[in-house]
Amino acid sequence: MNTPPSDASWSPERRDWFRRSVELLGGGREAARQLGITESSIRRLLSDGPNARGIRDGIVADMRQLLRDHAAACTAQADALISEA
Repeated sequence: MNTPPSDASWSPERRDWFRRSVELLGGGREAARQLGITESSIRRLLSDGPNARGIRDGIVADMRQLLRDHAAACTAQADALISEA
């Protein structure tokens, strides 16, 4: 069995953060679409199994931006609804 490298891309905390981020974006299919990667790539990033992949800094940076954009869209929608009241 392959032993994952000891760099931060294999950190359990990073994988947990990434899993929660994927959930917040609407699941693996939607996260893959927004990141511009395949669903199988998302599955490898989420997996702890033998086909797992490390979550590199570039994916983390892209996910952070997607979450920020999602939060801004949610805030704008909430404000629009509130202003109608």
